[in-house]
Amino acid sequence: MANRNRRRRSHLLFGWTRTPGTWRAVTALLVACCFGVLGWWVWSTEALRVQRVEVVGAVRLDPETLRMQAHVRLGQHYFLVPVGEIRRQLRANPLVKEVSVSRKWGGTLLITVQERAPLAAVCLSGGFAEVDEDGVVVGVRSHWREGHSLPVITGLDFQTYAIGQALPAEGLDWALRVVGLMQPRWREQLGEVHVRGETLTLYFRGGTAVFLGEADAQLPDRIATLEAILEDAVQSGLTLAWVDLRYRGKPVVKPRPP
Repeated sequence: MANRNRRRRSHLLFGWTRTPGTWRAVTALLVACCFGVLGWWVWSTEALRVQRVEVVGAVRLDPETLRMQAHVRLGQHYFLVPVGEIRRQLRANPLVKEVSVSRKWGGTLLITVQERAPLAAVCLSGGFAEVDEDGVVVGVRSHWREGHSLPVITGLDFQTYAIGQALPAEGLDWALRVVGLMQPRWREQLGEVHVRGETLTLYFRGGTAVFLGEADAQLPDRIATLEAILEDAVQSGLTLAWVDLRYRGKPVVKPRPP
């Protein structure tokens, strides 16, 4: 009886009956209010608005120039930052290979740039073009001084070339693949890759010539064999005059006379 009286007084005081449907409506209202408050905070907080733009990964390129090319408006909300447009604008730079854009807590928009790095230099009629692994020109030199670490690719003919464009010569892709397959230790000692038709010849700075043969699917195996031969020569204290890998089977190695 006492409980019934308390419920009756509660109904009179608050004007509603605690039925399951009423509780669901109240719960939904409270949840909606919470989401509303959260949405207002997300939209108004300075922590989710762009206060600074940070560019990382730029070595040859000026980070400030890239920041200006991105056209990011300070004070803009994170959710309104046109990430795809920023990537498109920066990738229009011929020296930029890839771009990623991320948001950091505290108002920082992080732009990570992957530049096109020179892998080799191609000998041209008027100088040398530094190219990346895709054959895209990233720099041009009028002459090549002794001491440059990039191997030079010779034997190819180019009529036109420009920074940011890929050189279309046949055989360049195989030469670049050879350079890319080599371990950095041996790549730094590689002075020249000569392309003649479909055959490749390597010349190391120590004077060793390598007859690599035709460019085909066996190149990775031949490069691995070559590096093993070079390592054995170093361990044995030998200087090699030439290495012939043109034919299947055991390679031919000619040591240099002491």
